Amino acid sequence: MVLVAFSVAFAHDSLADSPQPPSPAASESADGSSPETKKVNIPSVDNSNYIGDCLRFVGAPNSKIIGGVHYKVVNQVKDGGATSLQLAEANWHNSLIPCSVKDAGKRPVTLTSEELAHSPYYRTGWVYGLLALPFKYYPSDQSVGTNVSIGPYIGRRIDEIGDGLIVAASIGLTSVKANSLGADGKVVINGSGEPGTVQATGITMSGGLIFNLYKNVKPFQIGVFVGTDRISSSPTVLYSQNKKAWIAFQIGYNFTDN
Repeated sequence: MVLVAFSVAFAHDSLADSPQPPSPAASESADGSSPETKKVNIPSVDNSNYIGDCLRFVGAPNSKIIGGVHYKVVNQVKDGGATSLQLAEANWHNSLIPCSVKDAGKRPVTLTSEELAHSPYYRTGWVYGLLALPFKYYPSDQSVGTNVSIGPYIGRRIDEIGDGLIVAASIGLTSVKANSLGADGKVVINGSGEPGTVQATGITMSGGLIFNLYKNVKPFQIGVFVGTDRISSSPTVLYSQNKKAWIAFQIGYNFTDN
């Protein structure tokens, strides 16, 4: 993902593009057979792995799928240039695990990529990837820091038609510029009269929200993360923002699709 400002998140599996309203069903041929399905790719903003996600369609994309019912994606099959999903009807409200398969002995139904592309749906599921936060705002002293934090994140996607939300948490590493302390415990002053600095490494922990707005081929993302950096204790290093809360903003487009 290329970020326009403030921060960037590289997602393994982002929200799918907002589907268009269903197109009229194709009529059967004179001999009663269905016309050949056009091979198209599943709409996505990246490689888009649907396995394990829960889908609920507005209307019925085909004769075997019921509109308004939750289905779990149990398999994703590629056939040449086309991709199809295998769906199993799922429990949603009457289960300890949301979107668990209702009847494991029942054969899954198949949804073609063309049917998915022309069927509005709601989608929920887990996402994970790499989160990088290069700029942070510290409310404690109203300053902006340029120390970079990078680490894996995991989140839960809640997809609506036209927009979506990811609730995510991350833990990773950060590199900060800290003051150097002398043997007397005071900040070292260098030859130019400025405080001496050193690069220090620490642990960063954060949580936040990413909003996806689907008004184009790629979603416009707006996100906010709140976290803290913890630098290891050292008698020769002083980091004024150690363990203090920061806020990072993400405003930009997701360019991770292939």
